[in-house]
Amino acid sequence: MTERLNSNLTIKTLAYDLGLPPKGDPVSEIVKFCQSRVKKMLSEMDCTQDSSSILSLVAAKLDTEFIEVATAQETLQVQKQFVTAGETGLAQLQREFANGVLGITVLRLKKKPFERKYISVINCWGRSAERSYFTKWHELIHLLTLTDQSRLSFRRTHVVCDKKDPEETLMDVVAGHVAFHPPLVKPYAKRNLSFELIEEIRAAVFPEASRTAAMIGIPKAWPHPAVLIRAALAPKRFSSELQLRATEVSVNQAATDDGVFAIRNFRVPEDSVIHEVFTGKANRAEAVEEMEQWISSDGTQWVGGEFVVRATRMGDCVQAILSRN
Repeated sequence: MTERLNSNLTIKTLAYDLGLPPKGDPVSEIVKFCQSRVKKMLSEMDCTQDSSSILSLVAAKLDTEFIEVATAQETLQVQKQFVTAGETGLAQLQREFANGVLGITVLRLKKKPFERKYISVINCWGRSAERSYFTKWHELIHLLTLTDQSRLSFRRTHVVCDKKDPEETLMDVVAGHVAFHPPLVKPYAKRNLSFELIEEIRAAVFPEASRTAAMIGIPKAWPHPAVLIRAALAPKRFSSELQLRATEVSVNQAATDDGVFAIRNFRVPEDSVIHEVFTGKANRAEAVEEMEQWISSDGTQWVGGEFVVRATRMGDCVQAILSRN
């Protein structure tokens, strides 16, 4: 996904507008830009021990007000309240949330002196509530990446699985990095990264985050090399034959800095515990494996040396964490 975003003109243009290098890896540059802005905001106040406080502080710094709505009726009430006050950007709020929109941020048209500049309404209907922490960060990333005056007359909607919109996809990528503040994760780094530890960190430090978001975000924030893999049956390019492949691969910054190279769609080695778990020999397994055993048909291979591989079955796929301290 990141490869496609890096070559997308919209993303390159956004990087250029932010004063970042549009060539090479604009996604990483935008991630670093947002992380740097958040770090600067936090340095101005003693607010680094609580994920909720960090979220609230960044929202205040970006001048937006979060409003959570849990039902269609509550959404309609909020819609009527703001439309009556002249905020026509929320005139279709209930309909949009019913159609799967997770969050909407608008510029206030009739701002009073005591009000914040933006309104961010968060969809907490049913299971959407599980995503509310991540949705809030998604909306904040939009505001962190505002550039010129033309962007100030803005309205953004966040739709689940909106993979066709490169900017919305980018906001999700960046939010996945920024929502899990590394200093909050670091105290746990003396232990080995595992599924159990990720859940422990989520419950203790990021209680508003969903388990899915934490499974992706905490390894990214881990100060030691870590790689997250989702393995499932998938075809090779230009082929219909299904084989067990790494359909999703996420390499954290510490691993990248350590020279680790791993990309998606590689066939899972048959002697890997990931293969063992997928074939049903075990529901969960752990072993020390070499990254270099992942080799494609053209001879390309992963690079990184030894990692502890922890794999677990999740439905029709296998989730695996590769880590070392």
